[in-house]
Amino acid sequence: MGGEVVVEHADFRLGGSGCNTAVSLAKLGAETAIIGNLGTDPFGQIAQQYIESANVKTLFIQQKEGFQTGCFTILTTPDGQRTMFGSRGSNAEPPQLTKILPHLQDIDLLHISGYTFIDDQQWKIVQQLIEKASEERIIISLDPGMFTVNTAKHRLETILPMIDLLLISSDELTVLTSLKQKDKSVMHILKRGTKSVVLKKGSCGSEYFDLCTHAHQPALKSSSITNKDTTGAGDCFNAGFLYGYLKGLENQESLLLGNTVAFISIISEHGISDLCKAKNLKEDICHLLSSIEFDKVSKSKIIEALL
Repeated sequence: MGGEVVVEHADFRLGGSGCNTAVSLAKLGAETAIIGNLGTDPFGQIAQQYIESANVKTLFIQQKEGFQTGCFTILTTPDGQRTMFGSRGSNAEPPQLTKILPHLQDIDLLHISGYTFIDDQQWKIVQQLIEKASEERIIISLDPGMFTVNTAKHRLETILPMIDLLLISSDELTVLTSLKQKDKSVMHILKRGTKSVVLKKGSCGSEYFDLCTHAHQPALKSSSITNKDTTGAGDCFNAGFLYGYLKGLENQESLLLGNTVAFISIISEHGISDLCKAKNLKEDICHLLSSIEFDKVSKSKIIEALL
C-alpha cells in the first residue's frame, strides 16, 4: 500500500444498486419511487437532482442532518475488473416504516437491494417491510449483491421464502448456496420457497428458472461497439427484466429486455448517468432491438410494451 497512482479518466456518477434500478425503471416509463437516505452535503443535493430529473418519486427519501451521503470510489482496469471502496453514510440508516406502510396498497412490486441487510437496525425495518409486503401479496424482488451474500447470508436465507424474483449473479449464487453446480444451486433456492431465480451471467447472458419452466437469453454483442464500463449493468438488467415482467411479457422476452438495457449501459460513455439523461431510452431500445435478429423471441411484443 502507499504511493501514488494517476488514472487515465475519472467520472462522477449517480449510484447505488437500488437507485440505479429505480432510475432505469423510471426511464423505461414505470411509475417509480425510491426508499433511501441522503445527507445534507453537496453530494446529497446532486443525487437528489439526478433522481428527480429521471422522474423518480422522492416521497420516501429522508434528508439526514449531520450524515454524509453514501459514496463509493470504483477503480476500473482496462480489462473491466473493478475494485470498490465505499462508505454507506446516510444509507445505513433505517427507513421510516410508518411513512411507507400506508402506501403499500399502491405498490405493484417492491424491489430490495441486499445492502439494506448489512446494518442491524436497517435490517430489522426492512425485514418488517418485506413481511408486510408478502402478507399483502405484493411482488417482491431482491438483488442481494456479493458483499451481502458474503456477510449476511443468514439474513438472506430467512427471507428467501417471501421472494418472488431473486435477481442474482452466478458468483453470488455459488457463495449463497455453497454449491458449484448451477442446476443444484438454483434448485436449492427454489426449494427454500423462492418462486423464481433470474440468473445474471454477464457476457454469457441471463436465465430464468422456476419449478416448472426455464428460459435462456444470450447477451447482446457487437463487434463494432466497444464496451465502456460494466459498473451498474446488473442494476440496469434488473430494471429491464422487471419492466417486462410487470408488463406481462414472456420470460424469454423479459430476459432480452433486461440484457438490452444492460448493454446500452455498458456501451454508454457515462453508464447510468447517460441513461438518466437519455431523452428517450425506450426509442433507443426499440431501435437496437429492430437492428438485431433473435431466436424464439417476439421483438414486436417488447416494442409494444415499451411504446
